[in-house]
Amino acid sequence: VSTLKFLVNDSVNVGIKLNWELKQDYIAAYAVQGHRARMEDRFVVNEDMNNTGVSLFAIFDGHGGE
Repeated sequence: VSTLKFLVNDSVNVGIKLNWELKQDYIAAYAVQGHRARMEDRFVVNEDMNNTGVSLFAIFDGHGGE
């Protein structure tokens, strides 16, 4: 059974915005928190599902409701 990786890393304060990034092998993700109180964007990576050579990459763009 494959497991999904929910990529929500620790945020880094860069002035009035928060951001985070992930770099892993050939995968990269970067997010910047704007004026909202919390980062609500999420990424999912499922590489080589059940050794089929198929991978899933998903982006969930949050908008005030988590």
